[in-house]
Amino acid sequence: MALLRRIPPCRIHIGKAVTADDTRWWQMQVTEVVRRNPQLGPHSSVDNLTGIGKNLVGRMVSKGYTEIEQVASMSDDALHELLRESKDFHYIPAAREQARVFMKYYSERNNQNIRHRALAGRGP
Repeated sequence: MALLRRIPPCRIHIGKAVTADDTRWWQMQVTEVVRRNPQLGPHSSVDNLTGIGKNLVGRMVSKGYTEIEQVASMSDDALHELLRESKDFHYIPAAREQARVFMKYYSERNNQNIRHRALAGRGP
C-alpha cells in the first residue's frame, strides 16, 4: 500500500479521485521534473503530463486543450464534458490538477525572477 501512495496514477486509478496527497506529491516532484526537462513550460504539450494515455491526450487535443496552460485553466463544465465522453474519466481531473501544479510552479518561478532582477537593479 505504501507504493500506491507514492505513485499518484495508481492511487487515482484505484480511488477514482485526486486527493490532497496526490497534489502534494506533484508539488514535491515538479522542481526535479522541470530541472531535468528545461524545455517544459506553460506552452508545452499536454502529453508531457504524467499518467495520461494517448487516447486521453487525443481527446483533449480534439477539444482544443493542446498546452499545459490550457488544461490548467479548464473550466468545470469542460471537465465534466470530457468526463462524460471518456473511458479514462479518472485521469482527466488528475491531468488538470497536475497542470495546475505546473502553472503554480511557473508563476512562482517567474515572480522570483522578477524580484531577483529588481533587487539587482535591472528592473522587471
